[in-house]
Amino acid sequence: MQKYLHQSLVIWTQVEQKNLDCLKGIQKYPIFSLPQIAITKIKSYIILYKMSRISKISKWVKTLIIMLMFSYSAVAQDETPVDTTLVADSIVQPTTPKYERFKMNVDSITQLVTYKAIVDQTETQADSFYLRAKRWANGKYQLSKNKKLILLDKPNEKLIVRARFASVPAGNKYSRQSNGFIVFNLTLIFKDEKYKYIIDNIIYEPEVDPLDKEARKEPLDVTPFEYYIQVKHKKKQTDALLQGADIDIKKLLEEIKKSLENPKISEEDDF
Repeated sequence: MQKYLHQSLVIWTQVEQKNLDCLKGIQKYPIFSLPQIAITKIKSYIILYKMSRISKISKWVKTLIIMLMFSYSAVAQDETPVDTTLVADSIVQPTTPKYERFKMNVDSITQLVTYKAIVDQTETQADSFYLRAKRWANGKYQLSKNKKLILLDKPNEKLIVRARFASVPAGNKYSRQSNGFIVFNLTLIFKDEKYKYIIDNIIYEPEVDPLDKEARKEPLDVTPFEYYIQVKHKKKQTDALLQGADIDIKKLLEEIKKSLENPKISEEDDF
């Protein structure tokens, strides 16, 4: 319909060229191209028509012009610019998830990173626990040659050892490379049918080149785990060290539990 109206108006303007100079601009602009300019031209023509400056215009041409004016007005309303600020506000911006630190248990009294538990085991006396633990510790840390590692030795009651193992940061499940040492106190307390283990005073000890005599003379720059859990920089690197130590400490505790278990007695064959 709009195309038909436009073509009719163009034909009529060609016939009434002298009397419709004010509408020449419409021929220059296709329909819907510049609606505001077209509306202005049409309104000008209507004013001229009312002033009787154009006397030969027919009623059907007037109707076409008015219809075309409303058509342009509708298009102009449809082309109202969109408020981009509202669109931008409605878009939810992606947020980077906050990094969560690796958590370790801190004793409420000592404020030290601590692993501890009481293990119940029936049909086992305190002296049996002690002998098994002493045998395991001698094999693990060669206490007979390194007696300085024994911090306390109360037969059948308590054993404290300054233990250590290689520090292997977590992160690569296919390859774990050692870097320095994890040093800690291992305390075992024995009672009839139960024992308690405590691992605390955990520190990181950097590895020193055995060939560097000068470096070996200087005191080691050790770092307690209580510092690592509060550090504000290099969090991922620090957490890898803590997580690696956590994995190896838990393995050590399983090893201790297994060594303190009652020996399994094989059933005798019934002849």
